[in-house]
Amino acid sequence: ELLREAGAKRVVVGDMSALLTVSTPRNMKKNGLTRAAQNAGADVVYFEDEDWVEVKLSGTEYIKNVYVSEWIYRVDRVINLPVIKTHKYATYSICLKNFIGATQFKQRPYFVNERHWEEVVAEINAAYTPHLNIVDGTVSMVAGGPRKGTAVNTNIIIASGDRIAADIVGLGVIKYFNKWRRIADKSPWEQRQIKKAVELGLGVGKGRIRIKHTALKGHLENFNDLTRQVKAYINEIN
Repeated sequence: ELLREAGAKRVVVGDMSALLTVSTPRNMKKNGLTRAAQNAGADVVYFEDEDWVEVKLSGTEYIKNVYVSEWIYRVDRVINLPVIKTHKYATYSICLKNFIGATQFKQRPYFVNERHWEEVVAEINAAYTPHLNIVDGTVSMVAGGPRKGTAVNTNIIIASGDRIAADIVGLGVIKYFNKWRRIADKSPWEQRQIKKAVELGLGVGKGRIRIKHTALKGHLENFNDLTRQVKAYINEIN
């Protein structure tokens, strides 16, 4: 709706489920995404039913070419819409990990290099640059995952043109709740997805994130404490 109001002539909503045995159309219809997108005036595409574009990468260690949904290159603007969640194999899933859903199934990180899931996630992101990242933190998974875990009604939205910055702030949110040791016990900047993404120049580095925050009606009760702690985490202040 916002994109339409801003003058977009066409909006396309696309995704692909993690396993080919789990149908994307079935999932998107079941969770209401198809209906919501169509009611808002968007077209819906399921990436596994569409063509792929081979993208050759440079400067990567674990993967040298990626097959990406043609829709990433057919549109004028790409908006990445992840959630905040922890992940058994990739440690966490926010902006960087979300892009895996727009790449061919045979190149899932666990097929490419099972020991370096997180580095592969970052390297695959070298295939594209989103124009905007809007992270849905209305409900955040702060332990467990990817399918089942501990959920918290965090009731926040993170928006950034930089996917590393958005991931760092999202990691700060997970760290705040102190329930997932793999995130709680280290700096967000030490996460392997982040370290590899910074190395590849996919976004900002340490000391270059500035948070602008506003508490709106219905915000999280401890919103101000959360933002204070997240700022401390990203700037590594004790």
